[in-house]
Amino acid sequence: MQIKNITFIKVIKYISLFYILSLSIHLWSINWNINSIKLSEIVFIILLVLYFIGFIYNKIKITFIKSDLFFLLFVIINLVLVLINNFDNNSLSGLIVSIYLFLIYFIYRNIFAYVDIEFYLKGIVFLSIISGSIAIIGWLLYRFGINNIFVLEMYYPFSIGKSARAVALLGTPSLLALTLIIGLVVFLDLKRKKTNYFYLKFIILNFALLLTFSKSVVLYFICIILIFYKKIKSLQLKYLCILFIVLLVFFHSFFISFLPLNKNKDYEWLKSITPLEHTEVVYENKNLLLYATKYTFLKIKSIAIIKDNYLLGIGYKNFGKEKIIEYPYLDGVMPHSTYLGILSEFGIFGLISTILILLHTLRSSLNSYVYLNTNMFVIIIYLILEGFHMDIIMLKLIWIIFALIIYLKNYKNSFSEDT
Repeated sequence: MQIKNITFIKVIKYISLFYILSLSIHLWSINWNINSIKLSEIVFIILLVLYFIGFIYNKIKITFIKSDLFFLLFVIINLVLVLINNFDNNSLSGLIVSIYLFLIYFIYRNIFAYVDIEFYLKGIVFLSIISGSIAIIGWLLYRFGINNIFVLEMYYPFSIGKSARAVALLGTPSLLALTLIIGLVVFLDLKRKKTNYFYLKFIILNFALLLTFSKSVVLYFICIILIFYKKIKSLQLKYLCILFIVLLVFFHSFFISFLPLNKNKDYEWLKSITPLEHTEVVYENKNLLLYATKYTFLKIKSIAIIKDNYLLGIGYKNFGKEKIIEYPYLDGVMPHSTYLGILSEFGIFGLISTILILLHTLRSSLNSYVYLNTNMFVIIIYLILEGFHMDIIMLKLIWIIFALIIYLKNYKNSFSEDT
C-alpha cells in the first residue's frame, strides 16, 4: 500500500481542521451507553485511524515528550479508580473520557509538527466566527418573532429587547462565551496585516459575546488587560491594571455566587436561576435583599460530597445523582466548578492531576510569551479563573489549546515571531 507523504499530510491537515470546526455543533447527538456521541467524535475516530495508518506506513511519526506525562496522569488516575471500583460503569466512562481527552491532546501535539501552526490558529478563530455569526442570526430572528434553536429563551436580569441568550449550536450561553473568548484571544494574537476584514470579525465576535449575557464577559475584560499589559510603560498604570484585575475577579465571583434584589419588585421568573424558596436572605436592608444563587448551593453540595468521598470521589457523572433528598432543586445539575467537581467525582488525586495540567500549561505558555511573543498564557489564566464557576476540563477545544501551547514550548523554531 503506497501513500504519498504530501497527500497524506494534507488529508490529516484538513480532517484535523474539520474536527475543530465540528466542535461548534453540540446540539445534535446519537445516544450511547456513556453519554452521547456527536459529529466531533465521529470525525475524531476517522482522524485517529488515519493517523495510526500513517504511523504504520512511516508517513507520520509519533513522539513522546516529558510534558505528555502531566496529561497522561489523569488517565492513569482514572485507570486506578476503575480497578478500585471493580469496573463499575461510571468509572469505566470516566476512563474512556480521560483517554479520549488525552488522545486529542497527544494527536494534535504530534500533528502540529507537520502543519503550520497559523493554519490551526485561524481554524480556531473561524470556529468562533461561525458560532458567533450563528448566534447573531439566531438573536435577530428571535427579535423578529421567529423562534429558533440558536437562542435560549429565558428571563434574565440583562437583555436587549426580548429576553433571550445566544447559544448558537453549542447548547449553552456559557459554552458559547468560552468559545468566543478563546477565539478572540487567538484572533488578537494574529497580526492585523494577516487577518482580512479585521474589524468586521472583531465586531462579530464581540457582539456575539455580548448576546450570551454571560458573566464570563467580565473575565474577557481581564484577558484584554493582560494582552496589552506588556505594552504599558508606566509602573503606576501597571499597578492600576493589577488592582483592576483583582476587582474584576471579585466582581465576577460575587455576582455569580450572590444575587441582589430590590425588595419592591416581583421576581417570580428568578426561580429558574436560583432556588429562592430554599434559601434564607444572606443580607437585607431597607431596599435590598441578597440571596445565594444556585452556584453557591452547588458549591455547598460539593463540599458535603467531598467530606465523605475526598479520596476516591463518587465517580464520573454521579454528582447530579448524589444527595437528591438534601438538594432536590439540584437534581441532575452538574457541579459548575472544575476544581470542586473533579474533587467530588475523581477524588483528591484527580484534582491534583488537573491542577498540575493547568500549572504546567501556564508555565509553558509563559515560556512562549517570553520567547515567541504569543498571548496563549492569557487563555490559560482565563481558563483557570473560569474553572472556579464552570466545568471546563472536559471541553475538547481546551485540550487542543493545551497541545498547541506544549508544542510551542518544545518547538520554538517552528513558530516565528511574525505569526
